[in-house]
Amino acid sequence: MGIKPENYQILRKHLIKLMGSKCAYCGSKDNLEFDHKYPSKISMSNMSRSKREWHWIIEYDRGNLQLLCALCNNTKNDSIPIYFPNTSGLI
Repeated sequence: MGIKPENYQILRKHLIKLMGSKCAYCGSKDNLEFDHKYPSKISMSNMSRSKREWHWIIEYDRGNLQLLCALCNNTKNDSIPIYFPNTSGLI
C-alpha cells in the first residue's frame, strides 16, 4: 500500500517542518531536498514515488535523513558527512 499522490505534498511539508525547514549545512530555506546523511544503497531513481515516500519515513526514523539545499546536496553528492567540506552545520 502506498501513499496517495494527493498526500505526497502533505507528507513532504510535514517532514520538512519536522526537520527544521532549513539546510543542515548552510541554513538556506530555498530549494530544500531530502538527503541521506550516509548514502543509501537503494537506488531512488528506480523506486516508485509511493515506495520513495515510505523510504523517507523509514530513513527519518533511523536518523539518516537531513534537509539540504540543492547547492549543498549537489556538493555533498554521495560523501559521508564527515568528509563534506562544511561540517559545521552537521546535525
